[in-house]
Order: sequence, then structure tokens, then C-alpha cells
Amino acid sequence: MFEVNSQLKELVKAGHLKDARKMFDKMPHRDEISWTTVISGYVKAMDSTEALVLFSRMWVEPEMNMDPFVLSLGIKACAQNVNVNFGESLHGFTVKTGLVNSVFVGSALVDMYTKIGKGLVRAGYNSEGLVYFSEMWRSKVECDSYTFAIALKACADSSALNYGREIHNHTIKRGFDMSSFVANSLATMYNKCGKIDYGLCVCLKE
Repeated sequence: MFEVNSQLKELVKAGHLKDARKMFDKMPHRDEISWTTVISGYVKAMDSTEALVLFSRMWVEPEMNMDPFVLSLGIKACAQNVNVNFGESLHGFTVKTGLVNSVFVGSALVDMYTKIGKGLVRAGYNSEGLVYFSEMWRSKVECDSYTFAIALKACADSSALNYGREIHNHTIKRGFDMSSFVANSLATMYNKCGKIDYGLCVCLKE
């Protein structure tokens, strides 16, 4: 099994995904490494559809152990494919199993919710975007300054002042309020929500 998996890894590493898939499909026995190797190859190649097809097949295999790394690959594929429902299901599974605390899973969840939230905000669906950012905070998923800035843009465009203030408090606790990126988003949010004095205070702090 070790030799076969090594050959599989070499094919994926060299970018020969079609050959790797043919080899994978012909394997009489596949372990977690076999599945993870090919799924990882599809995720890296941005072929999220095929990655999720294989991930789903692995998911229902009774003897397969879904470790943090392969779960993070599934979540990454959901982010690439904007597959919200499956992504949320995986999030729920990681919470129930305690795997949400894994670095692999945590960073993949941040990436997924940020991409989905950002995409919704850019498309003008600010309220829907804020739902995803709320889910991140509710689940205690770590957020970076860029994520906060996108959420503040959604608040500004939808005049969600109370929500914007809540986010402001989050940025202060995390020390992100002094970041020029976040500070500019805060000023814009307060100005658009009619609180120009708050916006000026934020600008003066920079």
C-alpha cells in the first residue's frame, strides 16, 4: 500500500491528475492517504467539483477516518465551489467532533466564510453576507483585519449601525481597530450611517 500511495503522490505532485485518478480508480484497496492525496490534488488544481465528488464518496465509506486535514480539504473545496449547504454541514460536523479546534479546520473555515461573505457583499447581498460573518464569530472562528473590513463595508452599505458598532467592539478587543484598513472601513461605516462625529473620531485616531 505504501508503494502505491507513493506513486500516487508523485503523480499528483507532478500535476498528472488524470493519470493519478486512473490509478486511484483501479486500486482494489484505498486507505485515507489514497483518498486524501487525490482530493488534495483536485483542490490545488481548483477543480472543486471533482474534489467534492471524491470527498463525498470518502465521507460515506464506513472504514474511513475523517481527520482534520481531509476535512479542511472538503471545506476548501466548498469555498471554491461556493457550496454553502455542504460547507455548513461540514462545519457542524467539526463542531460536534471537536475537530473545529484544529488549525487546518479553523483556517479552512475562515477562508470559506470570508469568501462566501465577501462574495455576497460584493454582489450587494449585504444582509446575507453579514449572516456568514456572524456565523464565524458565533463559532469563535478567528477573523483577520480583512474579514472585519469586508463586514464593515456590508454594515455601511446596509446602514446597519448597531451591527457595525458590535463589529467595532470586536476589532478593539482584537487590536485591529488601529489597522488603517479597518479604521478606514469604520470611518466609512459611521459616516454612511449618519454618525459623522464617530467617523471623524476614528479618522483622528489613525
